[in-house]
Amino acid sequence: MRPVVAMINTPEYKMSKYLDNFIKPNIPNRYMLKSTSDFLDKINSFSLTGDEFMVSYDVVSLFTNVPLKETVDIVTNLVYGENSISTPPFDKTVFRKLLFKCSQCYFMFNDALYQ
Repeated sequence: MRPVVAMINTPEYKMSKYLDNFIKPNIPNRYMLKSTSDFLDKINSFSLTGDEFMVSYDVVSLFTNVPLKETVDIVTNLVYGENSISTPPFDKTVFRKLLFKCSQCYFMFNDALYQ
């Protein structure tokens, strides 16, 4: 089991925010939403025909089922790819290790640190 919890004030928080500065510019905008309002604007802009309908799926624990190693590899290859917009000032191996470490799910609850 891997809980999804807020990482604010954990040891990895600042490093995660730093690495995110290199990840976000490399993700195409068509895959990004800025906020709930952005989501609502996109949904409201759809025009469905008479034979189409919108479906919403209840995805239980989707995030915890994402394969971490493969996801870290995909993100690393994107950030260090040929078309990269923003690349960190250290090599790909260091980035991959830092990203994986930041994904280890350390969190605080009632002033106690958990892994």
